[in-house]
Amino acid sequence: MSHNQDSNTIYDKNHENEIFKEAFEIFDRNNDGSIEASEFKFVLNNLNMFPTDLEIDEMIQQLDLNNDGTIDFNEFLILMKELQHYNIPNAISAAFKGFDKDNDSKLSRTELFDTFKFLADNLTDADINEIINEIDTNNDGFIEYQEFMDYFAE
Repeated sequence: MSHNQDSNTIYDKNHENEIFKEAFEIFDRNNDGSIEASEFKFVLNNLNMFPTDLEIDEMIQQLDLNNDGTIDFNEFLILMKELQHYNIPNAISAAFKGFDKDNDSKLSRTELFDTFKFLADNLTDADINEIINEIDTNNDGFIEYQEFMDYFAE
C-alpha cells in the first residue's frame, strides 16, 4: 500500500469518527458523555422507532461493556462499527423520512433546525447552519433525499 493510500485511510477513519461523534452528541442530550436509556429512547422515537422500555434496556445491556448502565462514546463506536455491516442505507432513509415533516421529499432549513434543536439542544444555530451547508451540495437551501443519503453514506 502506498503512503497516499495510508493517508486516505487515516482521513476516512478520522472523518468517520467525526460523524460518529456528532451522532453521539445528538443522543447525549444532557451532554454528560454517556447515553442513558431515556436519551436513547427519545432519539429513536423521533426517528419513528418505538421500542419498549424493556427493549431499550436490553439494547443498552448488550452495548454496555463496563456495566455502568449507560453507553459511553467507545461503546457507541463499537455499535456504529457493527452497524456498518448491516443495511445502513435503510436506516439513513428512515431518518430522512422522520425529519421530512411535510413529506415533500426534501428537508427545509426550518425542518432541519426544528429537528436538530429538538434532538440536540446543545447545538448552536451556527453548528446547525454548518451541518446544513455541508449537506446542501447544490446550495438551493433544501436537503434533497440524495444529498442526505450521499452525506451520511460517506
